[in-house]
Amino acid sequence: MPEPPSNSVKVPKERRRSFMEYGGANSLSNFASSYSRAQHYTGSSLLESDDSDNNEGANQSQTERRPTYASLISNEGRGRPSISEETVIDEEMQIDGTSPAMQDYDLIQSREHEDIHRYRQQSPVKNQLPGPFESNELMNDTTPLLPTLSNLSSFASLNLKAGNSTAPQTIFNSVNTLVGIGNLSIPFGFHLSGWICGCVLLVGSALSTNLTAKYLGRILRAHPNLMTYGDISFAYGGKAFAIFVTSFFILDLLGASLSMIILFSDCFAIIWPHKQLLKLIIITIVFFTSLLPLSILSIFSLFGILCTIGIIGIIIACGFVLDESPGSLLQFAPTNLWPQNFPSLLFSLGIFMAPWGGHPVFPELYRDMRHPTKFSKTSNISFSVTFVLDFAIGITGYLMYGSLVDDSVIKSIMQNPNYPEWINKALCLLMGILPISKLPLVTRPIITSYEKILRLTPSMPQPIPPPPSSPSLSSSPNPSYPPHLNRGLRQKTNSFFKLNTILRVITRLAFCSVLLVLALMLSSFGKVVSFLGSAICYTVCLALPLLFYLELNSLEISSWQRTITQACVIMALVFAISGTYATITA
Repeated sequence: MPEPPSNSVKVPKERRRSFMEYGGANSLSNFASSYSRAQHYTGSSLLESDDSDNNEGANQSQTERRPTYASLISNEGRGRPSISEETVIDEEMQIDGTSPAMQDYDLIQSREHEDIHRYRQQSPVKNQLPGPFESNELMNDTTPLLPTLSNLSSFASLNLKAGNSTAPQTIFNSVNTLVGIGNLSIPFGFHLSGWICGCVLLVGSALSTNLTAKYLGRILRAHPNLMTYGDISFAYGGKAFAIFVTSFFILDLLGASLSMIILFSDCFAIIWPHKQLLKLIIITIVFFTSLLPLSILSIFSLFGILCTIGIIGIIIACGFVLDESPGSLLQFAPTNLWPQNFPSLLFSLGIFMAPWGGHPVFPELYRDMRHPTKFSKTSNISFSVTFVLDFAIGITGYLMYGSLVDDSVIKSIMQNPNYPEWINKALCLLMGILPISKLPLVTRPIITSYEKILRLTPSMPQPIPPPPSSPSLSSSPNPSYPPHLNRGLRQKTNSFFKLNTILRVITRLAFCSVLLVLALMLSSFGKVVSFLGSAICYTVCLALPLLFYLELNSLEISSWQRTITQACVIMALVFAISGTYATITA
């Protein structure tokens, strides 16, 4: 007698795991994802212009698309929540990853747009009408740093999570943000300030900026609806003050771009003495790479990290290649304990502050953390690692060359004929890759900013979908737009993108031309770094975070803490003004 068929269900085999997925939350795959998100943070959403004058359809402003401090606090004069309420908020965010204010906002928006989402999913032309979070290269160019809520967002995109990065991933992203080419001028800073004042300035800059970074974290913890540095500045002083802060960011990014261009031309001019042509070459490369989507540029940025590590390794190795000064760690060059004069000391203020200019990114790194309560610990580790690297480069370069050190230690090494030939070749290779990998990401926020002001962002015109009760949706199992509307929409979309693409290419060419003119006018790498450190970093990384903390977290500050903080604000502004003046008049 045949056996009855078995009713057992076959259990599918577990999917084979890639080696990239081993390690759980700290796997290589998650590290890569966290790093990719951090590269988007380099273009702060504060630089995205407000299109509130015409806020219909896809042109709705960033401040309206993302919940802000002003829109989510129900009681305008309330300020910081009570301790009990704050505890509840923190517990809910750890469990669900979404603050109560965001959940309420999501619920309202999801009910309002649920029908639109269902219609877009059913429509056969949905691929021609990409939503703000669907895979689309054009949208990647201007994707905000944190998920935003467009008036045409789909239901699935409305859950704004607190973050996915673990503490090690946040440390990696923070160190990557802080370590840049500014540390190559630290030996020159020691030459200007001497050992004692230089060490005091470098240690003081590291400690003070670490403290203000943690203050930003406290502000975000007390106000769960704030997302970025721009949101904090808006909550502090309104739209006019946010625009004022935006001007600092644009100046900072522009100065960082110019410093990389100057360093590139200075290094290669030792081999091929045509600085003007070298600047033209690198800016031409910037123009073509600016046309690439941000997802590809994020991959290029990884090479920048490898180049920075390689440059630091070569600098230290060069000290042991030679056994006599200059350029040797086996026989130190003559150095000085004190600054040569007071103007030189003021000039060095910006050089020692420049490596710590990552504060516009830290609020978004905080929001991207899986456990934001660990932010203070990750900040301490990140700043400690960065300080060790900066101090190592500073003392190594100064001991090797002393008073002969150039404004970039790389130039001093490449001009020394006693080193083996492979050192110059290796440095040329690394210095060629570094600006190519970094410049497109540094200039992208500026490009995004003026394109939004000129309304050149690739926002596709969206039709107003019919209501759910429309006969066109109920009478057909595969509803679509009427044929004449479908053809008209396709023609309008094609012409829109053609004109938009042409205008964007023209404006980017104009921007690169302006960048070239500025690069030809400036020739001193040390001056640019010192100006950025004095005018920008003392303001954005010290004075403003302290002011934000005094205003937004006033209930947790005692009277003596308020007095000390106010004194620190005044000191930071004095250093900013005096350092900027010394840089301009040097």
